[in-house]
Amino acid sequence: MRALYFSILLFIQIGMSQITFTSIPQNMQIYPRNPQTDSAKIVIEGTVTSKGVVSDKITVKTYRDNNLFSTLSEDLAYTGQTAAFKLTPQIKAELAHYKIEVYTGSGTYETLEKTVDSIAAGDAFIIQGQSNAEARKFDGSANENQNSFIRVYGSGDPGGSSQKWFVADGDGTMVTNGSAGQWGIRMARQILDNQKIPVALFNGAHGAKTIQFFARNDNDTLDQETNYGRLLKRVQEAGLQNHIRALIWHQGESNADENFKATTAEYKTMWTTLHQDWLIDYPSIEKTYIFQIRNGCYASIENILQVKEALRQLALETTDVEIMSTSAYMQNNNCHFPYEVGYKHFGDNIYRLLNRDLYGAETENDIEPPMVLRVERTGNREITLVMDNADDSYTWDTEAEKELSFVGASVQVTSVTVEGRLIKLGFSGDVEGVTSITFRGHQGTPAPMVTNANGIGSVHFNEFPVIDPVAVEHDLKSTLKPITVHHNGGNFRFVFTQGQRFRMARIVTVNGEVVKDFENIEDSEELEWNARSKSTGVYYLQVGDKTKHLLLPVVVY
Repeated sequence: MRALYFSILLFIQIGMSQITFTSIPQNMQIYPRNPQTDSAKIVIEGTVTSKGVVSDKITVKTYRDNNLFSTLSEDLAYTGQTAAFKLTPQIKAELAHYKIEVYTGSGTYETLEKTVDSIAAGDAFIIQGQSNAEARKFDGSANENQNSFIRVYGSGDPGGSSQKWFVADGDGTMVTNGSAGQWGIRMARQILDNQKIPVALFNGAHGAKTIQFFARNDNDTLDQETNYGRLLKRVQEAGLQNHIRALIWHQGESNADENFKATTAEYKTMWTTLHQDWLIDYPSIEKTYIFQIRNGCYASIENILQVKEALRQLALETTDVEIMSTSAYMQNNNCHFPYEVGYKHFGDNIYRLLNRDLYGAETENDIEPPMVLRVERTGNREITLVMDNADDSYTWDTEAEKELSFVGASVQVTSVTVEGRLIKLGFSGDVEGVTSITFRGHQGTPAPMVTNANGIGSVHFNEFPVIDPVAVEHDLKSTLKPITVHHNGGNFRFVFTQGQRFRMARIVTVNGEVVKDFENIEDSEELEWNARSKSTGVYYLQVGDKTKHLLLPVVVY
């Protein structure tokens, strides 16, 4: 009887130990996946303070779908009445719920101190912009994609976010706990289904706001009066600031509003600053994806064109930025999109790019939006649009020629012929005076110029310059980003942006004749060309490797 009494007393006294955690998961927390090991390390850290009988060990038991997965124990070494501990169990990045139980104990006795349920390991993404990034339910539900392994920390509520994890909700507004947006949850579901990993989303969107609204306060990056600071705080609290894999941006309609309109150059400047701030505060970002906006949202077409052109140019000029069009889909209120024939496609289209860029899928045709690479005057009454991806399939949209406008001459398109990547426009009159071409688009119904085999519509463009034909390797895909050109009295200096390196570089004429071949440039950051002895006219800097080339016009005068 005395032995039984002693055992009961010992158990009670052990249970009186006080444990303080400095690091412990939250219920439903998603930890960042290590792509090399396909796992995540969980840090369980803190102190044990003895009250009565001293606990001599701490144990962490990890369960996978309620089956014991691993057990880690650590002897406690006290200084006075306090002992520090740190254990780091690992979990796999998979569609499984992990549970953590923390015990203190002495001898064969244990006391359960803490239980954390439904943690997982996966990848994290940020969605940002205005109402088409918020992508709440306008017509049709996206929650067919809902899954316990797609999760959101808090919400985008400007009044304050809940400090908890939630199962993602595709239909809610920015103040809804767990709001992911309709195309956001669709994108995440595609990742989950195909990569078989959990996904963490942070949607920071706020409807009807200009790009200035999303800017960082450089004096206080966590300023809770700013959208930027509120989003950054959420990501920090979730432990994922250094583990965001990509950011997807859908914004610009408000900068086409007459009261806040931005020129193409102004929008590019503001967005570039914002992008640089993201890369500082979320240093793990591998790619940024931007949607080109559509006409509508109560803004004039002229103002919308300025922003659309800025987004097109940003994708071309920034190495880690890719663009996705919205032109082939129906708007249900001349501003937003229904789920089935709108936002659902947005999620699918972005996923294809993520699959290629982040998950190592083989490059597929027709996953990028059709983009005009060059516009060439190929006859007295013909202009040819050279599309970017030579191997994609292009279909001209019925009567899209009505959306085209021209600078320099009053002409009318009378025929359209699609030959591979070449879109040949026939005209009623001489096109010699045409200097640029614009695809204006329209609102409401789909407004692509061409679509590809996946039904992705073309990126719109504003005042694209018309040039004489370039007889240089039309079949090569131009995917490399532009180079900064400095010109001083016939001397050209070409500076490679963002650490870009090339294996080949040369100066060619419009007929393909090589006039300068640069050698041993693999480690070069810039090139120089003295063109003082050359004839005036257009030349091209051609850079790249065996499969990818960029042609950059250089005018000698």
